[in-house]
Amino acid sequence: MRALAIVRRDLPDARLVIDGTAKFRRENVEYAAALRRLAGNLSLERAVYFGDHAGAVHRVYDDLDVLVLASVAEPFGLVLIEAMARGVPVVATRAGGVPEIVEHGVHGLLVPPRDPEALAEALRAILGDGRTRDRMGGAGRERAARSFTVAREAAQIEAVYRAVLARRR
Repeated sequence: MRALAIVRRDLPDARLVIDGTAKFRRENVEYAAALRRLAGNLSLERAVYFGDHAGAVHRVYDDLDVLVLASVAEPFGLVLIEAMARGVPVVATRAGGVPEIVEHGVHGLLVPPRDPEALAEALRAILGDGRTRDRMGGAGRERAARSFTVAREAAQIEAVYRAVLARRR
């Protein structure tokens, strides 16, 4: 959200969609409330939309110019693969498994965690250049179709089982 405030200095029509519902744990509910307060503190109430499209998340992706995943720790960014499969370029933090999914400069841009200025710079680079956005979106779609399919995952799991069974013989 802090990055959005920076981006809006140059791109005043930029908007942020925060999708999903804080569930199950009290700290998730508290975090969602803190985000709403932060939007108010940064005067972004009209620029930030809080939604829950769990049953139709593909519609959200289709309306995005870029997907942001600003995690501090991220073991596996499924949301990145989902966005890439829809042709949406990504800006994400270099956290956990993210660099294994997104190649910087190819499928999107990677920035350090907890660096709103770097995040804003990456967002301006993608939002301000339609050709870059289209190129990265297309490259992401190709990567998702090639590397993150059910058939490929099943084959990799099967290979692990076969290797384990071969050692038992």
